[in-house]
Amino acid sequence: MKIFLLEDDFSLNKIIKNSLQSKGFFIDSYKDGYKAIDVVINSKYDLYILDINVLGFDGHKVLEVIRSQDKEVPVIMISAEIDIENIKKSYSLGCNDHIKKPFDFEELYLKIQY
Repeated sequence: MKIFLLEDDFSLNKIIKNSLQSKGFFIDSYKDGYKAIDVVINSKYDLYILDINVLGFDGHKVLEVIRSQDKEVPVIMISAEIDIENIKKSYSLGCNDHIKKPFDFEELYLKIQY
């Protein structure tokens, strides 16, 4: 499975990427929304994991671009946001799931499997 990861926190990005690679997934990871938009427009993935608050285009904007191209591909949002309005916005834009930071890696792995 080919996974796109957008996470601006260097350490968390590396942990998620390495953890998922150890489970056999292929991961392309990005730290800012500018590069993410370019890649999303020009590439296809089996799953997207998006942080909401990143430099440049935020995760919601990236999600909008993904949904304009593909209505079915799974998208998991991850965020430290506790504001229910941001969580609602994620779902209204078409995310499949939302995980609040900090989270246990096993929770993310379970959501990817199902």
